[in-house]
Amino acid sequence: MESSPPVMTLQKPIRFEPKLPIEDITPNPLNPRKVFREKDINDLCNSIIEMGGIIVPLVVFEPSPGQFILLDGERRFIAAKKLGLKHVPANVISGRLSETENLSTMFNIHMARESWDPASRALALGKLRQLYKGISLDRLAEITGMNKMALKDAERILGFPEDIVLRCLREGKPDYLRPSNLIEMGKAFEVIEQNLPSFFKEHDKDAVSRSLVKKIDNGVIPRNTDFRLVKTMFAYLPQDQVKHLIEQLLKDAEIGVADVYELVENKVSSKRFDLFRNSCKKFMTILDDFRFGAVDKKATLEAIDLLKNIGKTINEKLKLLLEQFS
Repeated sequence: MESSPPVMTLQKPIRFEPKLPIEDITPNPLNPRKVFREKDINDLCNSIIEMGGIIVPLVVFEPSPGQFILLDGERRFIAAKKLGLKHVPANVISGRLSETENLSTMFNIHMARESWDPASRALALGKLRQLYKGISLDRLAEITGMNKMALKDAERILGFPEDIVLRCLREGKPDYLRPSNLIEMGKAFEVIEQNLPSFFKEHDKDAVSRSLVKKIDNGVIPRNTDFRLVKTMFAYLPQDQVKHLIEQLLKDAEIGVADVYELVENKVSSKRFDLFRNSCKKFMTILDDFRFGAVDKKATLEAIDLLKNIGKTINEKLKLLLEQFS
């Protein structure tokens, strides 16, 4: 196992070059972002013309004299080339960067200024994981500046076939796929694996992914939040019944997640109400039995705030219910 990489603190000379020859700059091969919307580039071109040039310098590193590799400013670089500019302003980091330093620097720049989209972050994270096998989530958070929730979402995206993930980078193109679709689908897969450990042994996971992505493309699954209904079904229905519903979803190309949920919605609602009723009864029993005089002043004041908030929530819900029957 390779050692964990250090947190990115580059101790390398940095200089500002007001007119760096654009022909000497090479796009970064490790930058996961390869596709940019034509409209964004055109808007940037117009902005550069209006401002009389590029205001925010690019960031590059110089592995050898006269050779520069882009770390930040891909869109500005593309717009400058489109406008036929010969020179661009740039902050230059002197010296060669390792792959880890390269990725870490890009992460730090983008997390501090303009964050990468979730799919770009996921692909860059995947490259870091390849460089450092077994690296912990805490160390990745430290290196990349991403919180653990964002890291988990990135790992969910990376769980899908590469060609599907790459579609998430093609914003503005006909085959663009929102990263949130993969994140929510990944969460649903986790719920399935928790409740039906053998499901993806019986059903190929990549084939299931492609089937559901096709339904997204065709509008059969119109909202990424529809995948959250899988968790709801497992919470209130027998596992065998949910398995049957998921298999029905995969079998029929015209059925979405919301459609199979609709088949059992009344049963789920009934189970939910049973839980609500039982929870209310339990709460009333606890409230009735509790003796507030037995706690100190601080706890009593906290109890007052809690009961006020509970009362406010109850009144709001009661008002909504009464409006439905008025």
